[in-house]
Amino acid sequence: MGRAGQIHAGIFKDKVPEATLMCVVDEAENAAKDAGTRLGVNWTTDTDKALRDDTVDAVVVAVPTYSHASVASAALEAGKHVLVEKPLAHTPKEAERLFREAQSSDRVFQVGYMRRYDRAYREVKDRIANGSLGLLLIYRAIAHDPAPPPGWAADPKLSGGIFYDMLSHDFDMGRYLMASEVSSVYAIGSSKVCEEVAKKGDLDTVAVIMKFKSGAFGYVEGFRNSPYGYDLRTEVVGSGGSAVVGAMNDPGLTFADQKGLRQYGVKWFADRFNAAFVAEDNDFAKAIVTRGDPRVSASDGIRAVEIAEACRLSVARKKPVSLEELD
Repeated sequence: MGRAGQIHAGIFKDKVPEATLMCVVDEAENAAKDAGTRLGVNWTTDTDKALRDDTVDAVVVAVPTYSHASVASAALEAGKHVLVEKPLAHTPKEAERLFREAQSSDRVFQVGYMRRYDRAYREVKDRIANGSLGLLLIYRAIAHDPAPPPGWAADPKLSGGIFYDMLSHDFDMGRYLMASEVSSVYAIGSSKVCEEVAKKGDLDTVAVIMKFKSGAFGYVEGFRNSPYGYDLRTEVVGSGGSAVVGAMNDPGLTFADQKGLRQYGVKWFADRFNAAFVAEDNDFAKAIVTRGDPRVSASDGIRAVEIAEACRLSVARKKPVSLEELD
């Protein structure tokens, strides 16, 4: 019942007509009790107990990244449908194991890359599909977070680091919009701003050059201490035009007085992507009811993990890394 867990629980409580929130779980009793009381549902600190409940059909796994694989695996074993927050896991080995389990299961298994449900990104995807941009040539993504991650998320041994925890969204969106797998990456990075991140061996500023199998190129930039707010911008350039999502400023907030016009950045991802989270959770419920395929599969999840791992290796080796090297 941390950041993502609170978001999903609130949505399933009130905004998914085909689902009923049954229970919330957190190993910290206060967190579980507070959320359960506020939402008016059962709460427990015992994950196994919740998974044994036959009235529960599906589970949203929003625990810290290092526990994604173990909790999602237990949920599949208990016969539950699973929506696991990104990234699929914090190591390639765990991601591969969970991927195999999901593939062999008859349960719906979805990975939480909510940007695929965002109106603007979906509009770009539709325009690409109808040929408006022509031949796709360049993918560019800028991701600046307003503050470094707290607690366990600052430790790459637990979160997977900046490429897994933060930029896997941008890797997934690159594959999605460019309709092509990534063949190789060259990543560089430093840690000069966020003291705790540096102490724990992670990076706060990175740049990644990607090559797609289609022949297109990509650039992803990540920064973990943006003083003006949450900044997410994505551009796809094609032979017939360009499409851009996002801006440095919050288009819904402008102040005007004798000093002139002032605009501020979006505070956080929960504000920017609230509607996308709602659409994502409704898609999960719909897939369960209809036994259809979710928009983001276990296969998508492992592809993003592979790209993140290739970036990590590229920084360590100081040279490009082909994804084939991971096989």
